[in-house]
Amino acid sequence: MVKVNKPKMSIVRERQVGRSKEFVFEISKPAGQLTMNDVRRIRNKIEREAESKYEYVNVQLTKVLAGQWMTFQSEAKMNQYFESKVADPSKFFEFERMHVYIHVE
Repeated sequence: MVKVNKPKMSIVRERQVGRSKEFVFEISKPAGQLTMNDVRRIRNKIEREAESKYEYVNVQLTKVLAGQWMTFQSEAKMNQYFESKVADPSKFFEFERMHVYIHVE
């Protein structure tokens, strides 16, 4: 039998912000770390599922925990940070946890 180390996802905050509703998802794996591929795939999945239910969808922030929390406003900014600002980015390609902040209307 193959054990699946599927990421666990839960909503840690849901609140009304003006006309929008904000959701904060927390994601981690039961064993091991989240990879950059997991981060991209999960963020895209959350966005696609929200787009199927709401007219307006905006992923505000993605936060990843690798010793300390790092916050990014977009996937492009996350990639740029790891490619240009970090001397050895391979140290940061695995994360203990991630949060995705999304606003919907």
